[in-house]
Amino acid sequence: MESNKKSFTNWSGQYTRKPGVYVIPETIEELQEIITNKDKYPSPVVAIGSVHSNSVCYIVRGGTAMYVKQIHYIHEPTDHAVIVGAGMELIEVHRFLAIRNLQLPFTPEIGNATIGSIACCCLKDAANGQSSGIATGMIKGIKFIDAAGKIQSMLRGDVAWMMMM
Repeated sequence: MESNKKSFTNWSGQYTRKPGVYVIPETIEELQEIITNKDKYPSPVVAIGSVHSNSVCYIVRGGTAMYVKQIHYIHEPTDHAVIVGAGMELIEVHRFLAIRNLQLPFTPEIGNATIGSIACCCLKDAANGQSSGIATGMIKGIKFIDAAGKIQSMLRGDVAWMMMM
């Protein structure tokens, strides 16, 4: 799970970060270990996807950078919904749905952003003032690991929903 990588750079080479720990989890159990073992994986724990951001949103000073691209799965769509792992790239989801004659209800300009980022962050269009750029409106629910390491689920409309977005 761990990497000996000492630093990482965003896509444009504009920002380089040197976290205390750089880790690449592949399972839910490994994610839980990262969240709960504060001695081995110090705070802040920051999820990293395609590092395609134009901002310094993935600042990790002395904490743990958690590369989530290995959390990579997609289920067959049901009831106009698809369950996707945080590390899936948007283009992969588009291709998966296209061969089923389906599509997402939005089309941002960037294909290699991860679904985890798309679900929780603004897209580049928002930073450029061209659109809202927020894809959270299509998210019906989120499965996550809380600070105690327990798997939790939250659906749109739940009391704490806005905190997740």
